[in-house]
Amino acid sequence: MAYFSEKANHDWGLSSDKYIAIGGRTDANHYTEGATTIDFTMNKVYEGYNKTVYYTLSTEWDNGSIWESVDLRSGYFNSNVTKVIPLAGKPAGNYRMHAYIDYGEGHYENITPQFRVDR
Repeated sequence: MAYFSEKANHDWGLSSDKYIAIGGRTDANHYTEGATTIDFTMNKVYEGYNKTVYYTLSTEWDNGSIWESVDLRSGYFNSNVTKVIPLAGKPAGNYRMHAYIDYGEGHYENITPQFRVDR
C-alpha cells in the first residue's frame, strides 16, 4: 500500500507539518493487468478531532515529463472516506495520490509515494 507520510511529502518537495493529521492509503502498491480500481481511503489520524475535512483528491500519472492528473474527486468527511478510482482507460505506469486538504486549521497537501499500474 502507498501511504501519506512526512517522508513522501518531503521527497516530492512539499513543506509539511511535523505530523500528518489526515491519513491516506491505497489498497495495493502494485495494480496488475486484471485490476479494475484503486480504492483510496482517507481518515483522521486523531480521533478527538471533530472538524469536517474537505478535500480534493487527484490521481496522478507520471507521463514522463510531469505528474498529470487523470482523475479528480472532491468531497468531505467527518471520520473517513474511501474513493473508488476506476482504472478503465487509464495508461500503465507510475501513479501517486495527491490530496489537497482543508480541515479548519489551514490548507495542506499530502502525497503518497509512487506505485505501479499495469494494463
